[in-house]
Amino acid sequence: KMNPIEPAELATSFRRICERDFSDVRDKYHTPEKRRSSQGSEQYMFAVRTNDTLDHLEHETVLHSTNLISVAYYLEQFVCSLSRVLQWEPHLQPFKESNLGVRQGVAILFAQHLLGALDFARDPMNHEFLDVPMGLAPSSFMAEFFGRIPGQNVLWFQAVAPSGGKVETVTIRR
Repeated sequence: KMNPIEPAELATSFRRICERDFSDVRDKYHTPEKRRSSQGSEQYMFAVRTNDTLDHLEHETVLHSTNLISVAYYLEQFVCSLSRVLQWEPHLQPFKESNLGVRQGVAILFAQHLLGALDFARDPMNHEFLDVPMGLAPSSFMAEFFGRIPGQNVLWFQAVAPSGGKVETVTIRR
């Protein structure tokens, strides 16, 4: 069973803004004296929460600029294409005949023989499945596949820091 990933698990800024969870906020901007004299005041807490949230927003700019629907599409295309390149079709027949289906079969083979091998095999780059080294062949295909995807197809905007130092955003997809 797959467990969904909650937005708050990916982005601290989401947790701060949408869930109003400031439990692990840190004050990085005030001096120790200022902290002691202001600690507990509403204005001080607001400033600390705001600064911490802004820091996380800036740190998470790439995540926020990513079109996750587009990324999911490309990942599925990659897994399906890789299964064809590695000639897994004959091994998917039992899944096709069961109630799991081909898509689930591809996911199982991918998880077990590629991701599992990378995580648990003694020599992951030379681990073989169906006489194919599961580290070398997929990595070559992966570089080729993802190298052909233009960045503007998966990003909504790109953060740009001009020489003045202030971060601006440039829309790259309309």
